[in-house]
Amino acid sequence: LHSFPTRRSSDLTELGRGKVDFAPIMQLLPDMPRVRWVMIEQDSSRNDPLESIAVSRRYLKETFGY
Repeated sequence: LHSFPTRRSSDLTELGRGKVDFAPIMQLLPDMPRVRWVMIEQDSSRNDPLESIAVSRRYLKETFGY
């Protein structure tokens, strides 16, 4: 499963700040035994790269516990 967050089709953003609601997707994973990896990609951002990493990491930890 591969996804990446966007605000618009050409405007990439940090996790939790885009249009994609990842929670329902992640809730389906236990019922999908063939999905063994989840990659959520952010190619670029308008923010500083280290700030972007911190925002996305915090979202993963607070929302999904990892």
